[in-house]
Amino acid sequence: MIKSKLIVLLLSSFFLQGCSVKGVKTQKIEVSTRFEKEIQAFEQQDKYGDFGKIDVLFVGSSSIRMWTTLSEDMQPFKVLNRGFGGATTAEVLQYYDRIIKRHQPEIFVIYVGENDISEGINPVETVRLNTLLFNKIQQDFPTSKIIYISMKPSIARWNLWADFQEGNVKIEELCRSNSNWHYIETADMMLNQDGTIRRDIFIEDGLHMNAKGYESWTKVVKDKIIEIKFK
Repeated sequence: MIKSKLIVLLLSSFFLQGCSVKGVKTQKIEVSTRFEKEIQAFEQQDKYGDFGKIDVLFVGSSSIRMWTTLSEDMQPFKVLNRGFGGATTAEVLQYYDRIIKRHQPEIFVIYVGENDISEGINPVETVRLNTLLFNKIQQDFPTSKIIYISMKPSIARWNLWADFQEGNVKIEELCRSNSNWHYIETADMMLNQDGTIRRDIFIEDGLHMNAKGYESWTKVVKDKIIEIKFK
């Protein structure tokens, strides 16, 4: 686990900003500055880039960051990739104002949670942090929609799959509580019929996906975006 110069982020700070989250208790989150350079790079892009109106903002961990064909895959929608490092939900919350709040997309696509659990946060706490993130977005962008991509099974983290499933079930329930929140299940396309993990959709590390894996994600994510925009 890589953690350098840990700082303490109180969830209460979000409440003081006016975000009231039903059922979420104030607690401490430890977050690091390990991705500060990546966030600064995003800020430079935002400062000098001319992105115009963004249809969809993708945010989350390396499964988003490494989606290098995202812009092409999501055409004709205009998208922006704000995936960074091996981000946890706490780190996405930490950098919320710097990478999320400054943009005004119609749809947010989120992939976080997997790294939380791999770093020892239990599924219940992971869901609680995602609840806070969803509510922050809802407060700041009341007409925007959220799409949550379920925590994926992988070769490298197969031992954690049961925990990922527990978190996924709870986040799917969370999404049912708000008509602006949508859940995408990815396990069906990433597992064989006998329930074992597909090995042909991962790169050598057994954790991150190859082009074939992203092809599977592209179809379900784009279909959901189309459904939301044109229903």
